[in-house]
Amino acid sequence: RLIRAIRIATELGCTIETQTFSAIQKLAPLATQLSVDRVRNELMKMMSSQYSADGVMLLRNSKLLAEILPEVEKCFGVPQVSPKRHHIFDVGTHLVQSLKHCPSQDPVIRLATLLHDIGKPVVFQKNDQNGLITFYNHEVVGASIVKNIAYRLNF
Repeated sequence: RLIRAIRIATELGCTIETQTFSAIQKLAPLATQLSVDRVRNELMKMMSSQYSADGVMLLRNSKLLAEILPEVEKCFGVPQVSPKRHHIFDVGTHLVQSLKHCPSQDPVIRLATLLHDIGKPVVFQKNDQNGLITFYNHEVVGASIVKNIAYRLNF
């Protein structure tokens, strides 16, 4: 019911009452005991929602994201702002913003949008001389990570 509460709030575009949200945060580690099929189904329903990006942020703020999609949680705080580059957000925020602006209603495409740069934290490098940040081969590493996520969630 932890993830279901987030999913319902996402579908309805509403907030969760403070005490209930605090309870979800406290109980978030129990999400590892949930059926992966249940997690996958709730996640895909969330991806089908108009407010799917808000749902990801609710998952993050409730501490459930670290339990069900730790690969996405690790993207927050990984910088991308670099000289002569176009990014203005860290990787995690970029993923959520990409999802927010995804023109497709297809939940699989939305999930792919959320995961499209998932390999960046693994290959992050910053040149100390000029401050240039690179993510060489992040797409190859990311493909492997996404494959593992898909396998773990029984896609």
